[in-house]
Amino acid sequence: MENKTKFSYGVSVTAPKEYPVEVHYGYLSTDKKFITTVPRDGIERQGWNAQGSNSGSGGSTMPTFLELTWLSYAEKKFWKVETELPTDKILALFREGFIFKNSRKNDTITQETYDRIVIGTAPGGVVVVWLDGGLKRVEIGRYQAKETFVDRNNFYRNPKDLTQEGFFEEGFEIDVPKETKERIKKEGIPFGLWDNYRKKYNWRFDCTFYKEDKNVFQNISFFNGEYITIYKDELDKKAFKNQALPYRAEITFNVYWCENEFDEKEIFDAFKKLTTDHPDKNIEIEVRPDFMYKSVNFTVKCEEEEIPLKKTKVKMWKRKA
Repeated sequence: MENKTKFSYGVSVTAPKEYPVEVHYGYLSTDKKFITTVPRDGIERQGWNAQGSNSGSGGSTMPTFLELTWLSYAEKKFWKVETELPTDKILALFREGFIFKNSRKNDTITQETYDRIVIGTAPGGVVVVWLDGGLKRVEIGRYQAKETFVDRNNFYRNPKDLTQEGFFEEGFEIDVPKETKERIKKEGIPFGLWDNYRKKYNWRFDCTFYKEDKNVFQNISFFNGEYITIYKDELDKKAFKNQALPYRAEITFNVYWCENEFDEKEIFDAFKKLTTDHPDKNIEIEVRPDFMYKSVNFTVKCEEEEIPLKKTKVKMWKRKA
């Protein structure tokens, strides 16, 4: 793919589950021509790590510019971003792609690439753009939108003839989750949270086993919206990588595999403490299965200091023969 200049891709928008949004208008373009609209598929609330809905919008030309206007229901306002995109970086990532090892076809290895541009929105006008390929998602860049005005009558038909304020209030009451509304009333909206998710640390998983076993596969979703699939050849290198903290991780052993979801506060607090106590040092997340693989224990370690991740949700399964 090293000489290709065009790659087919779809376009979608996503948002945190707690903070739903709805696209008003948007498009991708080059310096010379329009490429595609950003789909307007109703309320987006699938989650920061989700792909978002796609109604056929897409293209094959590498974009150089993004414009997007959307309604943030929790904030009761519209946002608009107009930004250049790093075209050379996007093209290089499409060309590089990633490896896929198909376990259903005798571990046949193929070279794959991305097939979607995902635009993530978050409170405070935060915009993050990713390339998504199903098995891997990588961040392109973070951008800042500005508050803008869109008349509610231009956004929808307004059958109740609501005022602008009434339109915002109705959307807030109907479309924002109850738990989020209660949290906003008590604590406000956690501006800056999604930038905190993007902070990176030098860390790795370190799998410790009883008897003879191997870690043959990892599938990691990160808090910053990226995710990656790592195969045994790469795992055997035991390399530390500069990456965001894990939100969810699937770890596969010879006979068993586990699906793990980390507690946000617990894992961020652990890394904050260890990076404060041990500046510029690498950090490990030890993965230690219980006897007979009934569960898995996780411990964040740096030099001689250890912090167990007791709130991690773990599900264990036995692999099919």
